[in-house]
Amino acid sequence: MTEFEKCYSTSQKMLATREHGKSEIEQKLTKKGFQTTIIHEVLKELEENNYLSDERYSYEYIRMRKKKGYGEKKIFFELLNKGVDKKIIQENLKDF
Repeated sequence: MTEFEKCYSTSQKMLATREHGKSEIEQKLTKKGFQTTIIHEVLKELEENNYLSDERYSYEYIRMRKKKGYGEKKIFFELLNKGVDKKIIQENLKDF
């Protein structure tokens, strides 16, 4: 198994349990010791195959946090800290 395949498989396992943001997956793969160039290739492939989506991740995150009673500002800043783009967060917050 190539390094790319190992990295891809690892990220698929993470995404099978719950949605993750691009930045979150990148950090976890880096901690596992994968090379940055391979990580970026894997992230690109995951996005192209629609396995990884910051839009979908932020939507689910907002839904979950709203259900627990958290306010929009708190959720907004939590997602910003998780590396999600400001425009994506704002767009998804409109739905709630």
